[in-house]
Amino acid sequence: MPAITEQTFYYVAAAGIVLLILILIFLNRYNSKSKAICFVDGSFYEPLNMYSYGGILIYDGEVLEFAEAGSDEDMISMRNVAGEILGAKAAMELCLQNNIAELNLFYDYEGIEK
Repeated sequence: MPAITEQTFYYVAAAGIVLLILILIFLNRYNSKSKAICFVDGSFYEPLNMYSYGGILIYDGEVLEFAEAGSDEDMISMRNVAGEILGAKAAMELCLQNNIAELNLFYDYEGIEK
């Protein structure tokens, strides 16, 4: 089995099959200049002791992809939850940077709402 590098981990975290299916559905049905739609997911890879997130934001027919991994000591104990939270935060920051006023955020971690 080939060694897993940090770069590989980024891509694995960002490329979930469920996200891709949802994106294809929404790309065919969603093209709004008033709000964005975003899918995020977080993960944890124990061999590297790293959390990560990946997301895809769709706005005005354009697709923006983002992903990041980390091992911050304050966040690492949360495992995949760290990635889930940071992914949602990154989506909101991306909207602010692009002057997007409204965001529909899709995620699979129930704690994001709370």
